[in-house]
Amino acid sequence: MGRGAHVHICVGYDDEWLYIQDPGSFQRRHLRLEGFDHVHAHSGYWALAFVPAESASLLDVLPPEEDAAIRRMQACWEHIAEDRLAEARALFAEIEQGDWTVASAFFRLRVWPRLGTREGALEAANWLLAQFPDHRQIRLEVAHHLMRLDQEDRAVALVREHVGRQPSRALIILADAARRASLEEARQLYRKAAIEEPDSALPLARWGEAELQAGNLDRAEALFEAAYEMEPSPGRVAALAHLRFRQGRHAEAVAGFRQALREDRFYPWAWWMRAEAHWALGQHRAAARCLRIAVSLDPDGAHLVDRLADLYSEMGDPARAIALLRGSPLLASSANLQYSLAILLGGEGEWTEALAVAEAAMRQFPDDIRFGPFLAECLRMTGRPAEGRALFAAMAREHPDHAYIQARFGRYLLLEGEIEEGLRRLDRALQLRPGWRDPLDWALAAAEEADRPVPILGYLTEKLLPAGDPVRLASLARLWLPHDTHRARELAMAAWNGSDVPPGVLGDIADVLLSAEDARGALAALRQALHQARFSPWGWWCRARAHWALGQRRAAVRAMRIAIAQDPQASDPVARLAEWYEAVGREDRALALLRESPLTAGSAALQHDLARLLLRLRRYEEALEVAQGALRQFGDAARFGPVAAEALVSLGNRAEALALLTRLSEQAEAAREFGSLRELARAWARCDLSRALRWGKKALELLEDERLRDLSYGLMLAEFGRHDEAEAVLRQVVEHVPDPGAFHALSVIAEEKGDQAAQIAWLRRAVEAAGEPQGRAGHRVNRTPGHPCEDLVQRGVQGLDGARRRQVARLERRNQPQQGAGRVGGADLNPVPCFANGRIVQDRPADAGGSGERVRVGPRQPDAGCAVARLQLSRRSQCPEPAAVHDRDPVAQHVGLLQVVGGHDHGGALGVQRADQLPQLVPAVHVQPRRRFVQDQQLRPVEGSRSQLQPLLHPAGVVSDQPVGGGH
Repeated sequence: MGRGAHVHICVGYDDEWLYIQDPGSFQRRHLRLEGFDHVHAHSGYWALAFVPAESASLLDVLPPEEDAAIRRMQACWEHIAEDRLAEARALFAEIEQGDWTVASAFFRLRVWPRLGTREGALEAANWLLAQFPDHRQIRLEVAHHLMRLDQEDRAVALVREHVGRQPSRALIILADAARRASLEEARQLYRKAAIEEPDSALPLARWGEAELQAGNLDRAEALFEAAYEMEPSPGRVAALAHLRFRQGRHAEAVAGFRQALREDRFYPWAWWMRAEAHWALGQHRAAARCLRIAVSLDPDGAHLVDRLADLYSEMGDPARAIALLRGSPLLASSANLQYSLAILLGGEGEWTEALAVAEAAMRQFPDDIRFGPFLAECLRMTGRPAEGRALFAAMAREHPDHAYIQARFGRYLLLEGEIEEGLRRLDRALQLRPGWRDPLDWALAAAEEADRPVPILGYLTEKLLPAGDPVRLASLARLWLPHDTHRARELAMAAWNGSDVPPGVLGDIADVLLSAEDARGALAALRQALHQARFSPWGWWCRARAHWALGQRRAAVRAMRIAIAQDPQASDPVARLAEWYEAVGREDRALALLRESPLTAGSAALQHDLARLLLRLRRYEEALEVAQGALRQFGDAARFGPVAAEALVSLGNRAEALALLTRLSEQAEAAREFGSLRELARAWARCDLSRALRWGKKALELLEDERLRDLSYGLMLAEFGRHDEAEAVLRQVVEHVPDPGAFHALSVIAEEKGDQAAQIAWLRRAVEAAGEPQGRAGHRVNRTPGHPCEDLVQRGVQGLDGARRRQVARLERRNQPQQGAGRVGGADLNPVPCFANGRIVQDRPADAGGSGERVRVGPRQPDAGCAVARLQLSRRSQCPEPAAVHDRDPVAQHVGLLQVVGGHDHGGALGVQRADQLPQLVPAVHVQPRRRFVQDQQLRPVEGSRSQLQPLLHPAGVVSDQPVGGGH
């Protein structure tokens, strides 16, 4: 029997029946599926199927379709389902060349955006509306597709053509349109649709999405589960998995997305959301794989490329992120991708390239408000701050009521030292957008670098304390530490008293309390943090420090062992534990730990610690063997040359030691390696002071700043025991540069001369200078367009301020000299750690669309808070680690004044990224502190001098890459 093919208005089908609805009477009819081919390309109201000829009389309301055309659409749909897009495009081109029919028009609407164009889909919708002006079902179906084409007003108008009771599908369209303006109205309409059609899962699913958007997670879960029970599908499973993700149940979310993708592997949104769940669990490689699959399935998804670039950057591979963005075919047409590229280039210090990208994007997207402020930042970082300020001023005049412009301008002014005007602009932004907190985050970042941070910190305290946000209060407490320890502690306690304090923030609070000499409070905070998250290497590291500060040695050792077990790739806990073993007299355990650690073979720092320990144990041959092997392996003359030379001298091979130092010094001079020459000069001081001064001068000649060279020379003379010469040089220096390190050195020299009054006076000036912009920020180093640098507070000097103040008070109170103005006991010195490796990350995935539908992500808003901030601190990885505070050996290594002068080309980084705000996600905070501050130690007297100089930290020892402020 012949068969004819038709398009039906239908209300569903099962294994046996095809249910149709008569467009005239709206009476439900059904046809037995016996003799039918598979039903293709269906939605809630129409289906594409082959119908037996004897059944055609029931369906004569619509004209019949050609069998060949139906076959082409069937084959095209199958190609799409199997992701054979090349074959599908070829068939789709044939379909487009054919005559307009109901089937071909609906097919074009159905397959967009996988195939065809938006214009073609709109053309199909217009044709259907023109051909069927009175066909309510067809017009409802077209309204559904117009919603996906961003023709919301037209869709609502089509629904409202019918006066009277609306069917469920019409109510869903109205609710979808209302959802952007009024969630409450949308929820009421979805509820009516569910009552109108109780056997349909679609109203329940849409209602669940609205409840999810409103934050009613429990109700959303119940609705999603009901929809899944009525109509199991990959889309329903993915919706439930997304709900788990929003609830913070990330492992369950991963399992749910896996189930959905087993049923439909060509599901870009599910791959994307699975990547976000992996990301939240810290499974970066799995997240990257899922995002790459999502990008391949949705080649037009610029948001997916953007997220993959964000992930690469967080994984510590910004070069790969930049290459991804530059290689994307979407870059030329996407403002978001160009903006991300500019930010990443700036974060890598490539400000000239970032400037070029921002300028081009600003011309291409003149209405995108984000590029103007970032362009001004690029101008500032390329040595053109006046032009950047002028650009900001022009934007502020053009947009006087734009909160984002005002806030970014305020941040710019803070960084340029115009504190009062900058705070006024920030206030204006907060008035324009009450409740907006991003400007306060930008002010926090600016306070890290400002010459006068105290007014900014006071402003932030006034704004943040009433809100009680523990994350921001903890950050503010850390910034107050160098200036007001008491206030820092108060803010840390206020952060702790907040509700739902994340474990990572508790760790920050504990770090502040430790620095404020409240070890017991720090320990209590850490216990609470570790109760919430037992796996936290940094938390156990801090807890070990707190136990040690309280004299609880066994507990400290146990906590440090746990930190090592949880992060077996971190060498710092191993080094610290070895120090502690030695401090309690268990040198055998320290030696065994360093020898047996799998990290020692590849770690220059641990091999150096091992060689130094062997020296202190007078096992000179073994120390020499380790040092020479490490010298061959790492080629680090600054670190291992002095150790090898000291071992040779101890073995009686003085001539060989001098030959080694001469060869290494000449090589360092030829390579113009400041750090190596600096350390080798210190090694020469043990053998020949005149040669030590000679090589020290050669090292200082590499410094470009003349005043910095003079200051460094004076500090070097003081370290080498030439006190009279050092005093003369430093007195001249401090007339022009009130440097706290220089004042501190002068106080040490005064103590050596027995001049207690001068000792107290110089200490007072050291404390005062540390509170002034010049002394606090040090010198501007490498201020060039290719290697920009901003003034930065040297944390080591800040950490010593409190100890200096206490030392002054003791000296005045007791009227007798102490052990030394420069010698600060371990109990007195709780410096803020200079180094922190890790990232503070808050990620927000975009909300999902409908069940299983492709999500359209609009442009980022300029106030979304997307930012990258980088703080580069000087690294001493190329020079020997300082001897521990408990070193008792009189031949402990010289580490002091000369060592901390000057910077390095690279440094440990504290990276801060804030993504779009997402209150329901708890930010993950992971900071890895490093042993990068100099502790109190004894130094060997030089040429009969009785001086035991405390190593001084100098602000010029920092090279800082200007942060890319929060929210660019």
